[in-house]
Amino acid sequence: MSGLRDLARPMLASVFVTQGLDTFQHPERVSELADPVVRPLADRVPILTETEHAVRINAAIQVGAGTMLGLGLLPRLSALAIAGSMVPTTLAGHRFWEAKDPLERKMQRIQFLKNVTIVGGLLVAAGDTGGNPSLAWRRRHAAKRASQQLAGLKLATRAAAGSASAVADQATQAYGALTDAAMAVVGQLSEAADAITDSARRNGHRPPPGRAQAAVASVRAAAGQFARAAQGAPRNAKRGRGR
Repeated sequence: MSGLRDLARPMLASVFVTQGLDTFQHPERVSELADPVVRPLADRVPILTETEHAVRINAAIQVGAGTMLGLGLLPRLSALAIAGSMVPTTLAGHRFWEAKDPLERKMQRIQFLKNVTIVGGLLVAAGDTGGNPSLAWRRRHAAKRASQQLAGLKLATRAAAGSASAVADQATQAYGALTDAAMAVVGQLSEAADAITDSARRNGHRPPPGRAQAAVASVRAAAGQFARAAQGAPRNAKRGRGR
């Protein structure tokens, strides 16, 4: 397909280079025909003070853009520039609706439609991306890809939130199991302290006043602290998940 483009572009550009160069060198040949088109624009565009100047500018566009199109340099922009230059050329040179003679009107209409056909070919060349994706396709593809990435990010966020909640639940369960084990140990220590005190009394051995009772009170106080910590752990875990 690229070889076909390399062949077609010079063929399409050749007429604009040759005819544009001839018109640039001899603008007086077509200035009279171009005057009805140039005159209404002269008041709006200061550079178009004379019809021949406008004819030269239009011819220069055709020569420059035609050369670039033939060489494959910025072909889309070049084809678009030539298509734009063909509008005043066609309106000035083939005003078939003003012809009085039927045969002349017919010939001018044919030339007018021929130029319209050429403009259509130039617009096709201007839209040719050379096999690369067009800007519209790239825009749609980028929007679709961004939407997919956003959906993936939402799923990842939900999965992370679920994992964090599961970890918090596991931590709560582990803390509860550890607290239960600690409470059991504390209870055993308390029972052991009571048993030691009772055994000492039965054997007639009296510990220093208040020492056994102080030890038992310390063990029970520790048990109370563990119990309060166990009760507060589930609430803290729930607060962490709520955040």
